[in-house]
Amino acid sequence: MDYKNITSTFKSVLDIDKAIESFNRKAKSLRKKAVNAPTLAEKLTINKEIKTINEIVFKLKLNYFKLEDRLSNHV
Repeated sequence: MDYKNITSTFKSVLDIDKAIESFNRKAKSLRKKAVNAPTLAEKLTINKEIKTINEIVFKLKLNYFKLEDRLSNHV
């Protein structure tokens, strides 16, 4: 999961919104999975993945208008 790869696939503003929503849902399900994980190693691995997802969502929200401008210039 890389921010540049994710943003390169966007074709419209709806794609940005869908990506943010799907990442938030994935993070939520991973949080539930981490709570039920039997070992500390598994919990740490899951939490690292959640952290990566949260960083991507933060960047998407922070750069939302820049991405929107870029998409509108390509149309």
